[in-house]
Amino acid sequence: MRHSSLAAFLDRQRSSAGGGPLSLVLGEDDVEIDSTLAHQLKCGFRDVVLLAPEGVRVDEALEPRVHVIRHDVFAEGALVAAVNQAIAALPGTWLHYCHNAEYLFFPFCETRTVRELL
Repeated sequence: MRHSSLAAFLDRQRSSAGGGPLSLVLGEDDVEIDSTLAHQLKCGFRDVVLLAPEGVRVDEALEPRVHVIRHDVFAEGALVAAVNQAIAALPGTWLHYCHNAEYLFFPFCETRTVRELL
């Protein structure tokens, strides 16, 4: 799913029923984007958001399950600003953030989801 901006996505999330863990992936280039997104989905995040510049492509099989937002990832403090914006918009929502080619590992992650962890 594609969104016009992070603010538009967060407004939609705020109005939707139910919460859940949110994963923000800052994708600066195409390196391991698909494996990072697949890993986050497998971990059990309710929503996986890719913040990426124009030109970064997502596998067609993953795109319906990932929120893709065009974002200036090279701006000064881009990740901090996005995380702070998400925290302010979705208080009480557990948030994970990373860059492409970073993977979340936690005890028993092979057999349990992040929702079970929380």
